[in-house]
Amino acid sequence: MSELSDFLGPGLEVLEGVCGAVVTWGGRDYPVVPGSALRGKDLGPGGFRWRSDFTFFARPGVFPAPGPQLKERVVYEGEEYRIDGIERGPGGAFARYDCNDPNQGA
Repeated sequence: MSELSDFLGPGLEVLEGVCGAVVTWGGRDYPVVPGSALRGKDLGPGGFRWRSDFTFFARPGVFPAPGPQLKERVVYEGEEYRIDGIERGPGGAFARYDCNDPNQGA
């Protein structure tokens, strides 16, 4: 852990409590800070297609090691999402998970 994660960790923990959001991964619930969650239709060259995106943030230590990985699935508010991107903040201060509908192309 870094000095930055020592600084940001308590703030993220407060936000977890305020938001009350959890993701389910591996059959267990974990507190997170939700970003955006979108479900709807996009109009493309082939017509309409369903779009589903969800972003969430987690502080170090929330998930047991090694934590959720690319292409694994999480559930948020009853909807299943596939993890398509993971970015770590400076010094491992947090992780941002970018997720999509598991039925969309990978």
